[in-house]
Amino acid sequence: MLEEPRRLEDQTQTANSEKRAATMPAANQRDTQSVNLDDSLTDSLRRGCRALSQIGSTTVNPLRGWLQKENHLVAEVRKHSKGEPSRLSAEEYEAAVQAGRVGRVLARAEHASPIRVPQAYGDLGKHIERLATRLHGFGLGKAITTDSLREISPSQMRHLVDNARKLGLLDDGPAWATKTIAAKCIAHDLVQAVEKNRSLDRGALR
Repeated sequence: MLEEPRRLEDQTQTANSEKRAATMPAANQRDTQSVNLDDSLTDSLRRGCRALSQIGSTTVNPLRGWLQKENHLVAEVRKHSKGEPSRLSAEEYEAAVQAGRVGRVLARAEHASPIRVPQAYGDLGKHIERLATRLHGFGLGKAITTDSLREISPSQMRHLVDNARKLGLLDDGPAWATKTIAAKCIAHDLVQAVEKNRSLDRGALR
């Protein structure tokens, strides 16, 4: 009579052991992802601080005491963003957020996939490639693609590139990564131009 309960007990223990074993890799994976995320945030913050210092921005002034301690700064930023007690003042937190944003923009631009610019654009191509890369850095990469370039004339594109240059988006150095509003304006104008041309083409086909 005791054999059946004992068998059930053994099965339960085995199931529990298997369950624990199954959850361990997931926990380890979460820990690894957390570490990788912290490393990424630290790199972005460090890079952003360096870029802002290079262009003489006063944004990083509140973070002088955190230089070379960016990993600790990231931890404090996390606490502050969650409303938990942290060692950061409101000014330090805002400066860290801005520096991290600039660092992420620069990093994303570096990993942008190159687009194929139609030959019709001639010497404008290199400027279009730079603009596409930088819009990708701002998360606006869909505004300018090989397909969208087929929907806009070289003269229209030259006007947009000239505007981007005036707004500082094509400058050498890292200052362009601070031009978030300018990037959104250029991306908006690009999308609008493409949509307008497509609408005209559809109308011509009717």
